Amino acid sequence: MFGSDRLLELLGRAVGDRAADVDHLEASFHGLEGQFTRFGCSTVLYSSDVFDPKVTVRAVVGGCAADATTTDLTADGLRAVRDQAIATARSVAQSSARRRPAPEPVAPDGVSVIDLPNAFDDATAATESGAVFGTLASAFAQADAHGVALAGRYVTGAHERAIATSTGLVRYFRSTAADARVYATVDRVSGMCGDIGPAVGKLDVARFADVAIEKCVRSKDPMELAPGAYDVILEPAAVAELCEWLGLVGLTPRGLEDGTSFLAGRLGEAVTGDRVTLLDDGRCARGVGLPMPFDREGVLKREVVLIEGGVGRTVVHDRDTAARLGGCASTGHAVQKEESFDGGPTPSHLVFLPGDDTAETLLARVERGLWITSFHYVNGLLDPRRALMTGLTRHGTFAIADGRLGRGVRNLRFTDSVLEAFARIDGVGRELQASAPGWGLASATSVPMLLIRGLEFTGASAE
Repeated sequence: MFGSDRLLELLGRAVGDRAADVDHLEASFHGLEGQFTRFGCSTVLYSSDVFDPKVTVRAVVGGCAADATTTDLTADGLRAVRDQAIATARSVAQSSARRRPAPEPVAPDGVSVIDLPNAFDDATAATESGAVFGTLASAFAQADAHGVALAGRYVTGAHERAIATSTGLVRYFRSTAADARVYATVDRVSGMCGDIGPAVGKLDVARFADVAIEKCVRSKDPMELAPGAYDVILEPAAVAELCEWLGLVGLTPRGLEDGTSFLAGRLGEAVTGDRVTLLDDGRCARGVGLPMPFDREGVLKREVVLIEGGVGRTVVHDRDTAARLGGCASTGHAVQKEESFDGGPTPSHLVFLPGDDTAETLLARVERGLWITSFHYVNGLLDPRRALMTGLTRHGTFAIADGRLGRGVRNLRFTDSVLEAFARIDGVGRELQASAPGWGLASATSVPMLLIRGLEFTGASAE
């Protein structure tokens, strides 16, 4: 790892000595140093060390901004990427007849090196390739005894984020991440279990394998159910998928501007059931998830209440969208374009506030229904104004009868408004679990289990 002193010095060079026509320069860094192990067919496929540093320089000339990115952190490399950003910004300023001025840069505030509780774990940062091989060998033997095969990933690493600007703002943060996911498969059925968090010591790969194997074995010879409305218990992985899509289609400023968001014209109104409070918390104050306390512009993140007791409150912003929409401030959600679904601010640390239920109390309240491990191939773009989505169950779908978990069910396709489904929530788990989102940010979505009445299923999978 570079460390705060060296990294801020490097970034300081990239924003120094700006030409007279350059309004502003900022250099941001995101680096990962860690290991990645992939396994499949109960065999380690590969395991490698990863070192991925990246510096992006943003230049503002004549009110027009342009970015350039490099992995070359030498003096020549930083000088070259700065010159490229400036040249592009000049070109844009000269050719753009209609342009929107870039917002004023973030002023220095004395907050530089940020240290959050439980964000950095020494053991995780020191984990080497092959550290999990012994555990996997035992898990492979266990899987073989049950006639199934294991696949999955085991990833650990240390992240560094930093920014320096020509106005004198500097920020630095380091964190660790440990992510393990185990899949058990046989024929056309599967089971899954895993977790993600800052500390490798909390990844119990042996337990993940046991749970995945048990789900896979239980899923053999699945029964077929007709389409219709079923009461469902959703594990956190399934809830996270739905919440992430809610964030993408309804909780961004672009959705408000173009009128596609379910919050457009409905801020301050009930949009779903009163059991739903959805936050974005980059500092992960509840101790679950992967924190990141500032955005790529250096704005400090704060807890943002997006939906409160079912009432739509706000969306996330960067400085540009906050200025454009008026009456609000940046919530610390500026990102690189490649880190976002639509190129703009997107919720990145969603939290669904927990309730009081356990898995057992939720299960006891279902007379006839389904237990769902996860969803895949979810499409949240059918009708964003209603948050109408469709997707398939996966990695363990089981019948529930009289409060008892039964045999496996062939995968089903749901098609329902998630807002309307969340209005039918009849139980919320008391424990949060983090799930990795489907993009490259060092973040996670933290959600509980849910009991939803009458989720609509419109078909079954052929496999």
